[in-house]
Amino acid sequence: MDYNKSYLEKVSLSGYRSISNIDVFFQKNLNIVIGKNAVGKTNFLNFLNSILSFKFNNFNNFSTEIILKKEDSKNEYKLFFSKKTKLNTLDSISLQLAPTLFRSSFIGNLNIVGPEIKERNYEIGKEEELNLLREILIDENIFITSTFIKHGLPKQYPIIDEPLNIELLNKGISEEFIRSIIDSDSKSSFFTKIINLLITRDLIDLKFFNKKLKTEKSISKFIEDKKADYKNEILKKSSFLKDLKKTLKEYSPIEDIRINENFLIEIDNTNEKVNLKNFYIEFYVDKKWYTFNDLSDGTKRIFYIISEIFTLENESIFKVGLNIVMIEEPELGIHPHQLYQLMRFVKEKSKNTQFIITTHSPLSLDILEKNELDSIIIAKKNNGNTELVCLSEEKIEKARAYMDELNLSDFWLNSDLED
Repeated sequence: MDYNKSYLEKVSLSGYRSISNIDVFFQKNLNIVIGKNAVGKTNFLNFLNSILSFKFNNFNNFSTEIILKKEDSKNEYKLFFSKKTKLNTLDSISLQLAPTLFRSSFIGNLNIVGPEIKERNYEIGKEEELNLLREILIDENIFITSTFIKHGLPKQYPIIDEPLNIELLNKGISEEFIRSIIDSDSKSSFFTKIINLLITRDLIDLKFFNKKLKTEKSISKFIEDKKADYKNEILKKSSFLKDLKKTLKEYSPIEDIRINENFLIEIDNTNEKVNLKNFYIEFYVDKKWYTFNDLSDGTKRIFYIISEIFTLENESIFKVGLNIVMIEEPELGIHPHQLYQLMRFVKEKSKNTQFIITTHSPLSLDILEKNELDSIIIAKKNNGNTELVCLSEEKIEKARAYMDELNLSDFWLNSDLED
């Protein structure tokens, strides 16, 4: 089955903060969620991203229904998942005497329905078994990826906002470094791509060490040659930055990007260790090269969004299955003209990838044509619960008439669009 044109058609969510019994229909390309502050837009993105990533540890009792659809057919796949925490209670007297005997157990249920799957149910009875969910879905030929680009920048953004120092061993990258990355809050796909350049097998196979050499001169020459080989390979393998450069030049103030060529390589032939130091990215803006920290906050944010989407799109894993990118308030800190360019980029990429964006900026709507107004979703509160609704036909027609003379952003500012 071809999943390249699969998309999220509908989700039903319940059981997280203000999210209770939400039903949302999506367009296959671009979806823009607007609404006042504190109506639950961030709650919705957090919940949806967790569900699509099969990360349920922070949720107690919830239920979901996800409907996936193929663009070129009527086939649908429905995924139902629910999680309930049952308390094995004792009577009140026993509970007071022995509170440690009060226990909770996890019960999760996954139900898959599709044209090639009549109905299959799976029960996951332990928290640690949640990782099996993705394997179950893959066995059913269902593959889902979800990327959430939150407002601001990653808390840890090595190589970009600070130089990277890394120790390579004769068998690959050091375990200490791997643990530091796994345990970090950094979710940057661009960073991961750069790291993968450093530890590809052909680089490790350069054979940095030669214990047969005896003289200091021969050892020194060998090490210098290996440094040159490694540096050439790194710079050659960073050629993907040339394609990123073209994208940045078209949609951002950044005209060029490169790996700092003055990074250091230290080879310890005795202990068989290689240290890579002072490894970072440089940016060409207004005819000068800058480090990331020298850029404006808006330019940093633009780079983060574009580089993440660009990298994901160019990874093979991103070219199969259902791919969803969620962006929280892309307009923060960005000049209106640059925001329009960024939204042009997002809209272009939405031809192949489904996007869900939350925004407070009316200018974000100006990339939509008259026939694309069903991409707008209104977030609001009703009795303390979040609601997400598509534009009514009446409002769509009213907006189209308004667009004959003015921009859609003006309609948002001067009408009852959100009501």
